[in-house]
Amino acid sequence: MRTITQLTFETFLQLVLQIRMLFYFGANMSGDNLGVSVSAIAISVALSTTHAIIEAFFLYMEAQASRTSFLNYCIICFNGRFGWVPFNDHLMRS
Repeated sequence: MRTITQLTFETFLQLVLQIRMLFYFGANMSGDNLGVSVSAIAISVALSTTHAIIEAFFLYMEAQASRTSFLNYCIICFNGRFGWVPFNDHLMRS
């Protein structure tokens, strides 16, 4: 559950804010006047994107290990896994 909440409420929001800062300071060239390095923001955006991809990959691997789809696994994690039994649908078929 930590991975999906971190991805959604930390990484994605941080990435949106950094992209907004990059466009604002890059377009206005006011970053130099304020002591903001546009290249540092660009590097931060790249690393944040990489982090989001890695976390999404971990979620995908957890979904595969639970034998469920990625979207279904994300919804289950958002619900706090209340009442969720791993492999329940596979056990019911057997």
